[in-house]
Amino acid sequence: MTITELNAVAAETLDYFLEVMPDCPFTADDIEFAFATKAKMVETYKELAAKYKEDVKLNPAREVELRDAINGNALIGRNKSGVLIFKHSRNTREEIRSIVIHELAHIYCGKQEGLDSVFNTYGDGNTYDDNPVEKLYDGAITAGHTIWSEFIAEYYALKHTFPKYKLSLMTSQIAEMLEMVSIANFQHSKSPYAYACARFLNATDTAQELASLSEENGGEPEADALFDTLKFLQGQLQREKPWKITMEFVENLGNKYHTYLMHKTVNSGEMLDLQKIQQQILQNRGRD
Repeated sequence: MTITELNAVAAETLDYFLEVMPDCPFTADDIEFAFATKAKMVETYKELAAKYKEDVKLNPAREVELRDAINGNALIGRNKSGVLIFKHSRNTREEIRSIVIHELAHIYCGKQEGLDSVFNTYGDGNTYDDNPVEKLYDGAITAGHTIWSEFIAEYYALKHTFPKYKLSLMTSQIAEMLEMVSIANFQHSKSPYAYACARFLNATDTAQELASLSEENGGEPEADALFDTLKFLQGQLQREKPWKITMEFVENLGNKYHTYLMHKTVNSGEMLDLQKIQQQILQNRGRD
């Protein structure tokens, strides 16, 4: 697709988003789209940050992600915001539409989540590397906010771009994403976990399947931990304004993720080293 075509799809999708999402905290004039090739992703990101998020921090690992592993990124400004999308020769209309809704959902939920300090620290792509006193607590909050942010953005992207489906149609995708969740892949496990949960809870038969699978897992700790997360997220989605979250919610979600991660490590045959897990949690900074 050409830049003109990409911008047209993005603009159309933005108009759709403004129609279907209630009380949107931004207008079409508040969003700037930018498309960049792999070689230009970091440069373009910095250009957007200079306009809308001057205090954004980029470490080497984040720059590698921007070049090699990210299809889109939202820079949430206090007023206007930027959306960066990776441009390649295989872009399709459906793919761009899904990416745009995902990134707009980040902005939509980030502006309305109700946690100003979390918005400033975790919601803008910053790496949190100074303070806080309690590092393990920060680890749970960092993980919880990242998982929630990615989950709710992907949930809305699926809801508005993918036809209604039953859980059985997503089983292989969910399994692939959960396979990426491990201690060895600690820094990059949160997004796959969030995406797996989003696919699970977008299924039309989710409530029935969740209850059935919970009964059939036989008390297996890894499965119990996953279903505990799913039920927790499902409860939030049933609220009138699910994007409104509390610090307690964020911390609880982070702890549920860490519980799943540890049980999965045990069940995979890896040696469970609690000191190593603690150290990795301490090193977990910012958003994936």
